[in-house]
Amino acid sequence: MKSIFDEEILPKFKRLTKNIKTDVLIIGAGLTGLITAYLLRCNGIKCTVVEAKRVMSGVSVNSTAKLTLLHGAVYHKIMKRYGLETAKKYFELNEKSVKRLSDIAKKADCDFLKSDAVLYSISNTKLLEAELTALK
Repeated sequence: MKSIFDEEILPKFKRLTKNIKTDVLIIGAGLTGLITAYLLRCNGIKCTVVEAKRVMSGVSVNSTAKLTLLHGAVYHKIMKRYGLETAKKYFELNEKSVKRLSDIAKKADCDFLKSDAVLYSISNTKLLEAELTALK
C-alpha cells in the first residue's frame, strides 16, 4: 500500500544554515510535530519546526493518520491498575483531542473521513467482555 503522504506532493525546504531565534523548537515534522506547531501558532507562540529528512518522512510516512478513542483493549487495563476515574479521564482526554483534531481537519484541504472503530477477537471473548464493561 502506498503512503498517503506522497513524497511528490510534500513540500521541500532548504537546510537551516544560520542561527535563528524562536520561543519553541519542535524537532520532527511528522504529524505530532506539525500539529503541535499549528496549535502553538494558533495561540500566538512563535515556533520553528526542524526535520532531518523530509516532512512526514519518519514514523508518520507509513501512518494511517487515524484519530481514535479505541487503542486496542486498554480501558479495562487502565481501570484495573489505576481506577475508574483515571480510565474515564483517559477516555475524555482522547475524546477531546479527536474532536479538536477533526475540527482542524475539517477546515483543512484534506480527505477527512469519519468512520466507526471496531475491536474484535476470534479467540479471546473474555478480553472483549472486560473492555466492554470498562467502556460502559
